[in-house]
Amino acid sequence: MTVADLSWDDALDAVEGDLARAEHAVRSGDLVDLAEVLGRSPRATGPLPERLASRATAALERTRALEAEIGDRMAATVRALGADERRPHTTPVRQTPAYVDARA
Repeated sequence: MTVADLSWDDALDAVEGDLARAEHAVRSGDLVDLAEVLGRSPRATGPLPERLASRATAALERTRALEAEIGDRMAATVRALGADERRPHTTPVRQTPAYVDARA
């Protein structure tokens, strides 16, 4: 079966499975797994059956929540990196040795 041959049930199963994997990857910091999941997009042929509308809406809401979480984590990373840039970097103070090794 090719991607184009998926039924809406199969396509939603794939989307929900990928969402679960992506949610786990974001929360565990597994960016490799996240990148793999983000590249997939199952497609079904024909119009969405009415019986699957609530399931598709729930998947869309989970997707939007995950996008917001990723955005929040990215913003936190940017803030953390910016905090490091604002911190004054001091030059190490040259210290005179307190003890001398006479064998050296």
